[in-house]
Amino acid sequence: ASLPITSSTTITWTYTDATGNSVQQTQDIVIADTTNPVADVTNLPDINAQCSVTSLTPPTATDNCDGTINGTSPATASLPITASTTITWTYTDAAGNSIQQTQDIVIADTTNPVADVTNLPDINAQCSVTSLTPPTATDNCDGTINGTSPATASLPITSSTTITWTYTDAAGNSVQQTQEIIIDDTIAPVCVTQDISVELDMTGNATITAGQIDNGSSDNCGIASISVSPSSFTTLDIGDNTVTLTVTDTNGNVTNCDATVTVTNNTLDVEDFDEKDVSIRPNPFNTHIVVELPTSLIGSEMTIRIFDLNGRIVYNRVHTSNNEGNIVINDLDDLEQAPYFIRLTDRSNGISVMKKLIKF
Repeated sequence: ASLPITSSTTITWTYTDATGNSVQQTQDIVIADTTNPVADVTNLPDINAQCSVTSLTPPTATDNCDGTINGTSPATASLPITASTTITWTYTDAAGNSIQQTQDIVIADTTNPVADVTNLPDINAQCSVTSLTPPTATDNCDGTINGTSPATASLPITSSTTITWTYTDAAGNSVQQTQEIIIDDTIAPVCVTQDISVELDMTGNATITAGQIDNGSSDNCGIASISVSPSSFTTLDIGDNTVTLTVTDTNGNVTNCDATVTVTNNTLDVEDFDEKDVSIRPNPFNTHIVVELPTSLIGSEMTIRIFDLNGRIVYNRVHTSNNEGNIVINDLDDLEQAPYFIRLTDRSNGISVMKKLIKF
């Protein structure tokens, strides 16, 4: 027999004496490995990872016949492993004897995201911030993460403030980062005026409002107030007067500009009310009136002024009568409900007619 003998077999023994006489006898050798391998480590250590396990190193066992044996596990075919679990290793010797051993895999992301920019730049605006672009952070497990902020639900932002961005990964780890919003309106309002005429009342006084002088002033952020100075006049001011319109925006920027107010003496002559050749309908009126002139004034240019009871001019336009001698005035919606006087002056000869009006 050839030692070592590694499998079951029958060997033959021969007995031979000195003169060469011999007999034979057989003997069975039975090789039967019934001993399980023994794990080299009694308890396998936990495998700890932040995000996932992408590779596994098989543990080993020692077999009485085969020496060192590597463990096998179905988990090696299911990589990467992204959640905590328990895997099973199996040690099998050449004779089919096997044992199993478990190992815990613990996935626990404990690392906070890292902001991509150490210090977020200030957001500068003239009037308001109407949109916000979320900054980003990088996470060890989730890659790029967008920041979130309550400020995005409070737009527009109209005053300087500090907002807070929060970066949160899938495991709930989070960091915060602040960003300054600076609202600094440095643009002054645009002041636009128009020259007007105003007639003194019966007592020799007249007043104007800023709205009469303003001719479309504007501001990039918004106008807080408009005022005019001076706003009252007497007989001492008959003629051209320079007034200053002051426009102040919502952030305190101020612009001044001038206009000319021409003050005229009172012209409400009693005899004007005796004219019978002109009629006005409807009177009382609401939104418009039709002035009916005599046929001699067909096609004439007429200056039409409407005065309130204080003698202030609230309407001043030039109209041309149509082929029927009528003038339709449609732009009277803004007049308040009150009594008025209307003066019609023929621009060719200066003849005037005065009538009463009532707005309802």
